[in-house]
Amino acid sequence: MRESIRQLRLIRDLRQHLLPREVPQIGGWRIAVRQTPGAWKGSDFYDFLSVPDGRLLLVVAGGSDQGAPATALAAMLRMILHSCPLSSGQERLPFCPFQQPGLQPPHILLGHVNQVLAENSLEEQYLTACCALLEPQSGTLLYANAGYPCPRFWRGTSRAVEPLTGPADLPLGLHHTTTYHKRRLELDASDLLLLVGEEVTAARSPWDEAFGAGALDEAFAAAAADGPEAVVDTVMNELLQFVGRRRPSGDLTVVAVQRGSSVGPIPLL
Repeated sequence: MRESIRQLRLIRDLRQHLLPREVPQIGGWRIAVRQTPGAWKGSDFYDFLSVPDGRLLLVVAGGSDQGAPATALAAMLRMILHSCPLSSGQERLPFCPFQQPGLQPPHILLGHVNQVLAENSLEEQYLTACCALLEPQSGTLLYANAGYPCPRFWRGTSRAVEPLTGPADLPLGLHHTTTYHKRRLELDASDLLLLVGEEVTAARSPWDEAFGAGALDEAFAAAAADGPEAVVDTVMNELLQFVGRRRPSGDLTVVAVQRGSSVGPIPLL
């Protein structure tokens, strides 16, 4: 029993070590993240990579399993992202012998990650993921979706919440030949993008009711005008009140990105 507890603690510590220590903030933008661990930690992963040319790469992912299997996939994903010029935008000799490394668009990155995971994961083990590349000056967001829950979008001018429609491609790691579609979003001042893990809408109350996309959109719309920090706090508070003592099996992850004022780095809570 003691050894089992020790192993679970090691998995918890590794999972925490894989996540960023703080949320990077870039001029004219605000980013906020909240995550509440589930009964089995390690199902969700997120990361930010600041590219030398000023762009920001954002990746959110969820495992097909919890605990050690999901943590192992997250570790592989992080290693790929940070070690290869295709995703880090920096030369990483001797791992990738490119003389002029360059960050690739999200749909190409997901294709690269998919091939590696398909060759190194167990059968039927996979990651859902959304990969986005933000160009701060223009407000252009290029993204690709590998089976991840559909992102939500709040337009500051209309003050309405809507999903970013379009079919999600297959999760990462299922088939090494899978390709991913390039998508584009233009964010204006006060526009806000929301990404949540699968467990958010799937979370169930003590009466076995699902939280659902409707409750998520209501919480999002109620707090969007107050900024991303208010959004992630409101969504998480509504979720925790909804589930009560029924702790979700997987992690609850909420990420919000808004075009707004410039601030310094914000530590994760």
